[in-house]
Parts: sequence; structure tokens; C-alpha cells
Amino acid sequence: MVGFWIRGGQGVIKAIKPFKKIKGQRTVQEQKNLTSRKQFKSAMEDFRTRITGKLNKTAKELDKLNKTLKKQKKILDE
Repeated sequence: MVGFWIRGGQGVIKAIKPFKKIKGQRTVQEQKNLTSRKQFKSAMEDFRTRITGKLNKTAKELDKLNKTLKKQKKILDE
């Protein structure tokens, strides 16, 4: 198997020219931008889930308070 590569050199990449962009390759800046966008999206999603959770919890507490106040009002009116 080794002799195949040494003898013919068929299909072997001998060298890559410096600064030559390979098809589909990203530059460092493109990769950094992509990473920062992904981090931002995940942070926003985390923020949304936290806020909606807090809002739902607050809404439940306000409903309980509203029921309690209605009961108190009935007691005081009697």
C-alpha cells in the first residue's frame, strides 16, 4: 500500500498554496461571526424562557391574590 503512494503519486496532494481558499472553507472572521450569532441566539432563547416562566408565575400569584381579595370582600360585605 505504501509503495502505491510513493511510486505513482496518483491523487496525492503535494502542496497547498498559502492563502488559497479551499472550496467551502470559512475565514477566521466568518467563523467568529457565525459563533457569536449562535451564542446570541441561544442567549436570547434562554432569556425568553426565563421571562415567560417568571411572567406565568406572577400571573398565577396575581390570580390567587384576586381570589383572596374577592373572598375578603364577600366577608366584609356581609
